[in-house]
Parts: sequence; structure tokens; C-alpha cells
Amino acid sequence: MFKIRSFEDADYYEVRALFERSLIEFSENCETAMRSYVQSSLSDDLIDIRKHYFDSSTNHFWVAEIDGIVKGMVGIQSTGDGTAELRRMSVDREARRLGIGSKLLSVAEAFCNELGLQSIRLTTVTLLVPAIALYENCGFTLQETESYGDITGLHYMKTL
Repeated sequence: MFKIRSFEDADYYEVRALFERSLIEFSENCETAMRSYVQSSLSDDLIDIRKHYFDSSTNHFWVAEIDGIVKGMVGIQSTGDGTAELRRMSVDREARRLGIGSKLLSVAEAFCNELGLQSIRLTTVTLLVPAIALYENCGFTLQETESYGDITGLHYMKTL
């Protein structure tokens, strides 16, 4: 069984490794572009998770763990306009189909509801087929697409 909890500093290296591993796994023929995105993310908010997700009461970061090992993660950042952005959602390959992704989304959504936010948005890419199915099954609707070179981005929104 898994448990969802707030990120702790001791999770730092596991979170970064999970993010990289889970995205590269789906990179197919776009590995160079995906590696570039991963490195950009690791140098952006994932370089200092505490600063980017705990500097405000409207942001947060959770991990899912099984037997003390991080197997999933998700972050929420408020955009200040009644909307939050779902960020860095990842579930380890060996832990998929256990309900971790759905539970992480549920925890993030409950957090946003407690804050009185009206919507959650997220961006994913067409390569992440299981993530797209999860988001759509959880009520997110596609708003627009955007080309990132070899990768197509999908912008989703959910009204709370």
C-alpha cells in the first residue's frame, strides 16, 4: 500500500531521479528534446523544491511512497488569479496502476478547494499517453495545443 504525504528535504534526490526517469521513459524518438526539458525542469523549480512549493501557503508538493521509497509526486502552484497549476506529476513505472496518480490528483484538488480556487490547469505532452488518460478521466479538458519543436504540448483545465 502507498501513502501520500508532504515533501520532505530527505526526498530531494529521489524526487529528481523519479522525474527524470519517468519522463525519459516516454521520450521515444524525441529523447533529445525530452532530456532538454528534464534538465530545464531540474534547474528550475526542482532545484529548490522547498523554495518553489513551500514559500507560500498557496503552493505545495506531495510525494507518494511505498515502503519508504518515493514512487510518485505532484506539486501545486497558485497563479494568483483563482487558478492553480498542477506541476511535476510523475509516477514510477513499477507503481503505476495502483491508484497513485488518481490519489495525488485528488489530494492536490482538495488542497485547491480548501484555498477557494476556481480551477486547476496543467500542461503535458502527447508522449505521456497514460497521463493524458488520467487527466481526462479526472475531469480535465483540453484547452489548446502548442508545438515545442519535436514535442506537442497539451494545455488542460479543470473547473473546481
